Amino acid sequence: MTAIEKKQKLIERIPHIEDEALLDTFISMLEENDNDVYILSDAQKAAIDVARQQVKKGKTIPHEEVMKKTEEWLNKWNGRK
Repeated sequence: MTAIEKKQKLIERIPHIEDEALLDTFISMLEENDNDVYILSDAQKAAIDVARQQVKKGKTIPHEEVMKKTEEWLNKWNGRK
């Protein structure tokens, strides 16, 4: 189903919904989607600045290495359960 078809289906069905809780949920979801602006704290901004400086200095870890370490950590962690 395409996005246009999904929208049309919603447009057709919404007028028939009597459940106020469901309508409230839809409204809440739509309002959350409208708030795509994120306010960062000073600590978050500082961490981003540090990360950018590290990238400029070439202090990065290749994706493959990160994925390997993550897999090792997950395997170790899962083994403790």
